[in-house]
Amino acid sequence: MVTAQGEDSHAGIAQFRLWAGDGKKIITDKKADKTKDPDISYQETLTMDIKPEKFRESCKEQPVEIEVSLTDNSGYVSTAKYKEYKVVLDDIQPEIRVAYDTGSAKNGKYYNCTRTATVTVRDRNFNPDSVRWEIAGSNQKYRISQWTGDGEIHRCQVVFAEDGKDYRIRLSAEDYAGNKAVWDGDTAFTIDKTPPVIRMEIDAGNAENGKYYRTAQDVTFSVEDNNINTENAAVYIQKEELEVWQEEETENRSKEETISLRPMGENTYQAVKRYKKDGEYCLQFQCTDLAGNVTKTEHMLQFVIDRTEPDIRVEGVADKMSYAGTVRPAITVSDKNLDSETVHVQLKRIDGSQKTGRIAVETEEILGKRAGKRYTWMDVAHEEENDGIYQLQAYARDLAGNQKTLGGGILFTINRFGSVYVLQDEFQETLKKGYIREQEGIVIRSTVSVRWTRESLF
Repeated sequence: MVTAQGEDSHAGIAQFRLWAGDGKKIITDKKADKTKDPDISYQETLTMDIKPEKFRESCKEQPVEIEVSLTDNSGYVSTAKYKEYKVVLDDIQPEIRVAYDTGSAKNGKYYNCTRTATVTVRDRNFNPDSVRWEIAGSNQKYRISQWTGDGEIHRCQVVFAEDGKDYRIRLSAEDYAGNKAVWDGDTAFTIDKTPPVIRMEIDAGNAENGKYYRTAQDVTFSVEDNNINTENAAVYIQKEELEVWQEEETENRSKEETISLRPMGENTYQAVKRYKKDGEYCLQFQCTDLAGNVTKTEHMLQFVIDRTEPDIRVEGVADKMSYAGTVRPAITVSDKNLDSETVHVQLKRIDGSQKTGRIAVETEEILGKRAGKRYTWMDVAHEEENDGIYQLQAYARDLAGNQKTLGGGILFTINRFGSVYVLQDEFQETLKKGYIREQEGIVIRSTVSVRWTRESLF
């Protein structure tokens, strides 16, 4: 509503006019024509209603111009057009839109990249200083740019470049006419560019020769991260080589398996997996957080579980047997992780004769496919002086520390020229001295070409 007052105290008012326009044309006006009035009018008031819908194109740069003119009865015309009369008619709220440069969230709301929101305000009379920001989030180090644009489109950007949880934009804006709008359509999101910190450990203090274990072992998988799904974040990739002894072959396997983590403290998690089965293992650990950041161990964790003692097999002779023909003993020592330097075998005569002592191995063969050795002795010469009692013994240790022996050894006799008699060890010592204080019993062992277990006491 605009009111104008006109006055002419000398000639009186003939015509009085009030109008509004956009600088190019008159849009609305009001006038009073007093030329036909019988009385002279020295004062006049005009009131004009300016409706905003008629001035949709007005703005700060193109305001509404209001003018008034007065013509007196002598024909003199005076006008008034002042700058302060210029107004903007605006009853429309600003239109606010917010658009992000990326909407490809992981797990609903997680991003592993910088996220930029472009805020657009559509209003011819937008006032940038009126904007009120309400930005939620655990990290307030976001950046807001300057407003750009003219006319009815104005823009600025909000950049979320740092890790933070539950960011959310809310803002209000006004135009110069006081029309206000609020935008509250955002959904909370999280920025996480930091990959998980992971470790994979085994108790190396229990290892033999660096990586061999003769007991079940626990491997510990540790994770440090802010945004983890404990049920499916951690994956281990396992390459294992299991020995199938019965089929004389090696079976190679590779598998990827998810392990469940349990909380250990603030942003720290752990899982433990026990390895009991014999085999050589190569493990790699990988963890993916909710934002899609992936960390993978650079190096494989390699270790061997070996709970099986070496296998010692004897051929050619048996315990407590007597032989009258060919005597050609052989020992085979087998173990996938055999420590060859520890293998010890011996064949010796133990009946106290002049020929008592160790008998040299004829051949020593290194087995090809499976770690092991085979030892063979030549046939004991068919001479009467070689009849006697013999002991075959073996010892082996693998790299995991498992040990195996033949216990008391394999005892056998060679009896090609008659039975073999052996006095007990204690009485042989008495014979060497030649004297005894009191009568003693004497034990004589007789060995023949059958299974031998009998002892005679005289």
